[in-house]
Amino acid sequence: MTATQAKLTTVLIEEHRMIESGLVVLARFAAHIRRGGEPHPEVIDALLRFFSEFVEVVHQGKEEELLLPWMTRTGIPSEIGPLHRFQEDHQHLRDLFRHLSAMARHAELVDQDAQSFSRQAEELCLAYSRHMRREEESLFPMAEQLAEGSDGLFSWEEGLTQTMHQEHGELLRHLEHAAEAWPIEDVRWH
Repeated sequence: MTATQAKLTTVLIEEHRMIESGLVVLARFAAHIRRGGEPHPEVIDALLRFFSEFVEVVHQGKEEELLLPWMTRTGIPSEIGPLHRFQEDHQHLRDLFRHLSAMARHAELVDQDAQSFSRQAEELCLAYSRHMRREEESLFPMAEQLAEGSDGLFSWEEGLTQTMHQEHGELLRHLEHAAEAWPIEDVRWH
């Protein structure tokens, strides 16, 4: 490992903490909407941007384009077993997000639309939370065990990661600031 490289599983876990913060904002927003609060189109746009750009492209991209192929090259099959399960999870999460995104873009988010949006957002939050926990308890330790004695997991450039984290971290801070107005006690998934 060089000074400009970071352990991939460490980076992914750091990203999980950012995603968890985004999930809290989404859950608070869902509770706000469920109670009849104003939909705040700018918050919806920022949430959709965070999840589509950071979660799906940046984070899941690292898992699917770096971690899982590396684990497959070490002999873990991707068609069955844990790697297949994580790929299925990612597809399920994408499907949930796309459904939520379509609801947010095409609904008024009042009355029944607000209730449906809230339920979908809470389902997405719960699914992401469970998925990340499974990765941290199962997939990442398995990868680290496979990497013992090699530098196979030390392949992600810190500079690029820091730039992406900064950009999306600023967006996340903006969202967290907006979420301060919505009581956390109404959040149903956490």
